[in-house]
Amino acid sequence: LLEKLYGPTGSKVWKVQSVKPGHFGLGPVGGSTPVEWYGAGPDEKTGVGMYDDRFTFSADGTFTYVTNGTIFGRDPHIVNDLGPNTTGNVNGADIENYPFADFTETHTLTAPGGIETISLSGNGFIGYYSGGNHQYQIFDRSVPNELVLRTTDGATEFDWWFIIVAE
Repeated sequence: LLEKLYGPTGSKVWKVQSVKPGHFGLGPVGGSTPVEWYGAGPDEKTGVGMYDDRFTFSADGTFTYVTNGTIFGRDPHIVNDLGPNTTGNVNGADIENYPFADFTETHTLTAPGGIETISLSGNGFIGYYSGGNHQYQIFDRSVPNELVLRTTDGATEFDWWFIIVAE
C-alpha cells in the first residue's frame, strides 16, 4: 500500500479517474457496492471544479491539494466548514466551482479492524467535499495505479465513492 500510495520517490500525485464509469457517486452508509445509488458516467462532471484537482500523498505524512481555484462539494457541509459560497454554482445539493485555494494538510494510514483507511487532517478531502470525519476507506486497490475510496458525509446520509488514479 505504501509503495502504491507514494511510489518509489516517496511522493505521488493523484486525480479523480474521470474517464471511468462510476468514478464518483453515492450509496447507502455502510454499503458494499460502489456507487450503488448513483455513479457518474465518463467525464460527466466536467466543468464543476473536480477533474482539474490534484492530490499529492507524501511519505512524510503531507497531503497537498491543488484546486486550480475551485472545488466541488455538498451543501451545507462545504459552506458550514469552509465558508460562504460567493460565486459557486448551486446545483441541487451540490456547489460547483466553489472558490477555494490550494492547501496542505496531513494524512495517516491505519487499518482499524483490517480496513485500510486514509485519514486527512483539518478539512482535507479528496475530489468532492462532503464533510464528515475526512476518513477514506480503501475499498479496492487491486488495479495498478488506482484506488477505490469511500467516505461517509457529515450528515451520515450517504457514502461517497471515488476512483482516483496516479498521474
